[in-house]
Amino acid sequence: MSAIAFSLYIINKQLKEHSGLVNKINDPNVFIQTWDRALGKLDIAGETINRYGTTSDSSAFADFDVDRNDIYVVIDSLQLLAKNNPARKKLVDSLYLLVDKRLELYVIRAYSINENTDMAAFDEATKKVVEKENKSVDKDFKSITEDPSRLNAVNTGKQTFWKRVFTKKKKRKDGKEDLTIFIPDTISKKQEAEKVNRIISNLRQAELTVKEENLKKMLALIADEQLTDSRLYTLTRQMEQAEINVTEEQILTTAGSLNDSTRDIMINLGAAGIVFLLLFAFLIQRDANRNYRLQRQLNTARINAEMLAKAREDFASNMSHEIRTPLNALVGFSEQLANSYLSTKQQTMANALLRSSKHLMSVINPVLDYSKLIAGKTELESTLFSVADVFEDVKLLFENQVTDKGLKLKLELDPKVPATILGDVVKLRQVLYNLVSNAIKFTHKGDIIVGCKLLTLANNAATLRFEVSDTGIGIPADKINSVFEEFTQADNSITRKYGGTGLGLNIVKRMVELQGGTIELLSTQDVGSSFIATLTYSISTADAINNNAEKEFSKDIFKGKTILVCDDEEMNTLLVEHILSTYGASVIVTSSAAEMLDKVEHIIPDLVLTDLHMPGMDGMEALEHIRGNINTRVAAVPIAALTGDVKPGERERCLELGMKGFLVKPFVEAQLVELVDSVFIKSR
Repeated sequence: MSAIAFSLYIINKQLKEHSGLVNKINDPNVFIQTWDRALGKLDIAGETINRYGTTSDSSAFADFDVDRNDIYVVIDSLQLLAKNNPARKKLVDSLYLLVDKRLELYVIRAYSINENTDMAAFDEATKKVVEKENKSVDKDFKSITEDPSRLNAVNTGKQTFWKRVFTKKKKRKDGKEDLTIFIPDTISKKQEAEKVNRIISNLRQAELTVKEENLKKMLALIADEQLTDSRLYTLTRQMEQAEINVTEEQILTTAGSLNDSTRDIMINLGAAGIVFLLLFAFLIQRDANRNYRLQRQLNTARINAEMLAKAREDFASNMSHEIRTPLNALVGFSEQLANSYLSTKQQTMANALLRSSKHLMSVINPVLDYSKLIAGKTELESTLFSVADVFEDVKLLFENQVTDKGLKLKLELDPKVPATILGDVVKLRQVLYNLVSNAIKFTHKGDIIVGCKLLTLANNAATLRFEVSDTGIGIPADKINSVFEEFTQADNSITRKYGGTGLGLNIVKRMVELQGGTIELLSTQDVGSSFIATLTYSISTADAINNNAEKEFSKDIFKGKTILVCDDEEMNTLLVEHILSTYGASVIVTSSAAEMLDKVEHIIPDLVLTDLHMPGMDGMEALEHIRGNINTRVAAVPIAALTGDVKPGERERCLELGMKGFLVKPFVEAQLVELVDSVFIKSR
């Protein structure tokens, strides 16, 4: 490793030297850049001073002076760069002289342009004034001849334009004489007009002479500027060529150094590469062996996880079937008993048994459906219900338990809460049942209060606040956030003392959130706890009531229909036979799939109701045999499933294979009748 580190150090050092040589070649020529900057500022100065020539703006001189100083600063920078190079120094000195000359020509041209502009303006003004005065000559001359006494007033009064023009000759600032004419005291109109014309002609001739002289000066100035610009261009070309020659020499020198540096780098890289290759091969082999071991472990873990998931799913499916099947008989016969002719006392007990069985069903269903719940596959139902009825169910179910513990159960329903609302009443009952059951379990004295308050009512929606409070043992502050976790209670000692799986509050939280609500806990140890759930429900309408009301079926709705029922549990077949017979159907009962297939071929029933999980051949295999029968009448017999299996995807699988209906145990009479009726409607 030390040898590798030393090789890397040498290579890094040589690469830095190599990079330095390359950068030296690629570095821009500062001397040329500075030279170009000086010429650029010279152009800017020319544009600045030209502003005076075209606009007569005297502020241009101040800006020009700033530009001129900038040029000399740049030339000073060139002199510093050429300090140790005689050839460069000579070029810079020549540049200084030419720049100075060019600046001088800029100023001269600006003055010349400005002067020509003034002459043109003067010519135009003179024309206008002369035309005006010429028009007034007749008027003045006429007044003088009519009244000679006014002549002296004209001659001796305030100077007019003409007196200013026709005065004695005076020397102009440029050394030339002004043209003057003396006006006699008496003059004829014709003579004066001729003299005026001669004056104008002389003025124009003088102006043309001045313009010719200015033009000659401008041509000479342009020639001088072109010569200066040509010299600047030639000097710049000489400078660039000199710099190119120097650069070529540097490139040749640097190229030799680069070749030597590159050779050394390649040798060192080759040596280091061999070492790295050996080390890399070693590391790859080591990582490959490790990855192979990890891959085997991962595959083993994945297979175990899949087997565990499969086992859990099978266990849940089997447990669901084993629990729902007897529960179906309990719920079904409780309902049939409650609907029969009983004494008042018997009716009360039958109703209590029915409510308890339904509660047991509502409690067991979420537990058996827990895998669907945590996977987010649980579907919401929308039925019309009354919060008052739900509270009454809570009271009826828990009244005896509360009384036995010496507690008081109080129901507080806000009168503003709508009489009926639309939502999943089963899940609301489950939430309240779990919370009240918990409150009874952990409260030894005091009250348990179940309340509902209307928070908002708008847009056909009501937001309700359900609260279950107790005066029980409470929960420590550091445990409040954990009580909603699955298989968790505030303290392990609670499990030993009070029992429970730790799933109740987790199921409550999931059910509340599934309905789009929230739940929170307020608790003080040894004082009590309050669970607050906020849920929003739709407000019922007449259409909703009609759509959600249970259908009423006549007692002979299935008269003349033959229905074959297959289930290995005698209580379930007895229950189904009793219910369907009540509605006029002829029911044939079988206890195995093989017996069912035999009956179907001989009887050809109007409908087959079959369990899915049976010893030997299950309901799905029986379905395939029926659908594959060569007798088209047998193959077309409608089949529906009555099952306790709620495994995810089971319903969809049955419908895809050709079943006409699917009903999960436990069920009530109305659900079974509605299923059979819907199958007959579909089969028409």
